[in-house]
Amino acid sequence: MIADIKGKLARDGSNLHERVEDNLTGNVFGALRYVPSSLGFVPIFRRAVWECVPSVADRFRHCIDTMTSTQPEVKFWHTLGDEGEIDVLIETPNCVLGIEVKLDSGLSSDDQVDHSTEGEERTESGNQLARYSRGLAFHFPDVQSRFLLFVSPVEMAWAVKDAVARKLIHPNVCIGSLTWQDVLESLEESDGSASDPYHKIVLSDLRDLLRSKGLEHFKGFTTQDFVSEASFYYNSSERSPTT
Repeated sequence: MIADIKGKLARDGSNLHERVEDNLTGNVFGALRYVPSSLGFVPIFRRAVWECVPSVADRFRHCIDTMTSTQPEVKFWHTLGDEGEIDVLIETPNCVLGIEVKLDSGLSSDDQVDHSTEGEERTESGNQLARYSRGLAFHFPDVQSRFLLFVSPVEMAWAVKDAVARKLIHPNVCIGSLTWQDVLESLEESDGSASDPYHKIVLSDLRDLLRSKGLEHFKGFTTQDFVSEASFYYNSSERSPTT
């Protein structure tokens, strides 16, 4: 619904597949506004893994703890000037959190810039996470803390460590990663603890949405998997003809 309202989807739905990440962004983060932060945003964001000094990461945890009593302001596809349009922007009195969402596609832009080697000339990278970190630093200079969170399937989370290793992230912005698999686990736990029936409906729908996209942690093979596999090999094996 949010993606449609914001003009991300064509009127005839012809670009729905192309905008699947936008649709997921609006569905998940839009719906989370309808449940208390203590059941949605707070437990989900607590699962983020931060690539910054511990004191700054602790500042983020304190920031999201304030959401327990107040619902944060959530903006969608907020423009960061020339640096691009970030999927979600959440503001509290003491911090700003930019969220970039991925599902099937990788970063929309990258290059070979690498600042990890001392003494080399520094050039601005077109890496998508680098651009958003610069945008957050420039457009929110008076906010105490600025955070950039990359939400993706677990197999894409490496993009954050890569950007950090290449020293592409603005020094005044803390970057972290959060997998959709961890978001799903958080929703499952909150669904079990929610008492309000309407909150349970929202959390249950979000849980089912992520499950339908296969965004569950791999939890090993079951006995049935091995039985099915063994049956396949047995049934497909060549048998010598009888005489």
